[in-house]
Amino acid sequence: MASFESSYPHIASWVADGCLEIGNIHPYDTSTFICAMDEGGAVWESPDCFETLDEALAAADAGIREWYKSNVPELVEEKEASPPFTSKQGQYLAYIYNYSQINGRSPTQDDLKSFFGATRPTVQKMILKLESLGLIGRVADQAHSLSVFVPVERLPILIRP
Repeated sequence: MASFESSYPHIASWVADGCLEIGNIHPYDTSTFICAMDEGGAVWESPDCFETLDEALAAADAGIREWYKSNVPELVEEKEASPPFTSKQGQYLAYIYNYSQINGRSPTQDDLKSFFGATRPTVQKMILKLESLGLIGRVADQAHSLSVFVPVERLPILIRP
């Protein structure tokens, strides 16, 4: 499973600068509302309520990123300058993401092996490495269970080997 810091890097940075308020707007509502604040008040409020906490956190991370971009651009540039993966790892991530979007399920190790022209041990090693870095997650012993934890805008363009 990915770390909170890698899933929501801008929220993780925000911890030093402000706070998040998460909850429901109405007492009988189960949807989630989220707001980022600093000493001056709200810097970002969710325009909508979200069905899941993950959706709310992803929106907050994007909103805080935009605030940083306007107010502390060097911090955003620094975070986005170097991806937390190598070029080859990025290609695997892009393939897993794109395959999942096109097919409605993630690729198997055989799909990865075929696309990259790699051996099964090489593919297995790459999956374990990506998982240990918190870039993907999967359900053990279940085919089609790979999930990419890198924001899509940080993935490289997939290039056929």
